Amino acid sequence: MIVPTYHRNDLLEKCLACLAPDVQSLPADQYEVIVTDDGVKTTAKEFVGDKFPWARWSEGPHRGPASNRNNGVKHALGAWLVFTDDDCLPKPDWLKGYAEAIKEGSGVYEGKTTCESGFPTPLFTAPVNETGGFLWSCNMMLRRDAFEGIGGFDESYQLVSMEDIDFRERLRDAGHTWVFVSEAVVDHPARRLVGPVKLAGIKESEYMFFARRGNPPKWLNWTWQILYVRLREIYRRPRGFDAVKAVPYAFVEAFLVAAKYPFWRKRYLPTKR
Repeated sequence: MIVPTYHRNDLLEKCLACLAPDVQSLPADQYEVIVTDDGVKTTAKEFVGDKFPWARWSEGPHRGPASNRNNGVKHALGAWLVFTDDDCLPKPDWLKGYAEAIKEGSGVYEGKTTCESGFPTPLFTAPVNETGGFLWSCNMMLRRDAFEGIGGFDESYQLVSMEDIDFRERLRDAGHTWVFVSEAVVDHPARRLVGPVKLAGIKESEYMFFARRGNPPKWLNWTWQILYVRLREIYRRPRGFDAVKAVPYAFVEAFLVAAKYPFWRKRYLPTKR
C-alpha cells in the first residue's frame, strides 16, 4: 500500500500508527507500506526509519501528487495497490476489508471515507464518501495491471486537485467498474482550507480536466457556481468568526477564478483555425 507525503510528519505519524502490524487486523506478512516522500526536506526519511521501521521510505520525484503516487507504485512489490493519504486514519480492519473483497472479482475497489471530527466552521473541509461512487485516491485499491493499463496517474496534474478524478474517469473509459467496500474504512479529519488565492489557483486543474474532455466550464456559470457552493457551505455549517471571514474569501476566490479564466482558456483549449 502507498502513502504519499509532503512535509507533514505530524500527520504522517498518526497515519502510519494506524497501519502498524499490531494495529491492522490483516496479517503483517500480507501487506507492505510504501511512504513516498515528495518534500524538498528529507526529514520523513529519518522519521520513518526510527519510528516505523516496517515501512519503506522512498524519495519522491518532486513533481506533484500524481507523480508521487506513481513513484510509490514503482517501489511496491504486490499485484494489488492500495492508496491512502498522509492525513488519513485507516481503521484496524481497513486492509482486511479490502483483502476479503477481492473475492467479489472486480479489479478496482473503493472504501468508505468518513469525517468523524465534523466541520467546526465553514473554513474546514474533508472528502466524505460513505456510500461509494467517487473512487478517491485517499481510499482505493486496484490491481496493478489495471493501474498500469491506463498509465497510472497523469503527471501533468502538478497541483493537489483533480488528479484522482482524471484517474477515475480514465479507468471508466477503459471499461473498468468498481465495487464499494463498506468495511474498508478510512477517517479523514477535517482540515482548514487554504486561502482564497491558493484555492483559485487550484481551480486551474479543474479547468484543465474539463477542457481536455471537451467540456470546458463556461466563464460566468463557473464563477457563480464556485461562489454559490462556498456560500451554501457557510450557511449549512456552524457559524462564528470563521463564517464572517469565509464570505469575503468566497468572493475573492470567485473573482480570481474569473480573472484567470481567459489565461486558462488560452492555455488548454486548442486554437481554432
